[in-house]
Amino acid sequence: MEKHSPLSLAQILSHLASVLGYKQTGTFYIATDNNTSCRFAINAGKLTHCTHRRDQGQAALLSLLETTGGFMLFFRKSVTSIPRQRRT
Repeated sequence: MEKHSPLSLAQILSHLASVLGYKQTGTFYIATDNNTSCRFAINAGKLTHCTHRRDQGQAALLSLLETTGGFMLFFRKSVTSIPRQRRT
């Protein structure tokens, strides 16, 4: 199994900015270097929700800024339309 080095917080936020810039939809996860987790819900490039530790929203962002880095992962949500069947 390949071991990766942690990213700096600046690098992680740069990846997040890229996801937002490309107007992606999905969930951006961060596992911080001090063993906490952060989650951003993103819809079409807009942040809709953020949690870090037990904080939410702006408080979560402020507490995330106290970390120095960690690991990140983005799960893109595929938006597909399912054809509707006609009722007869």
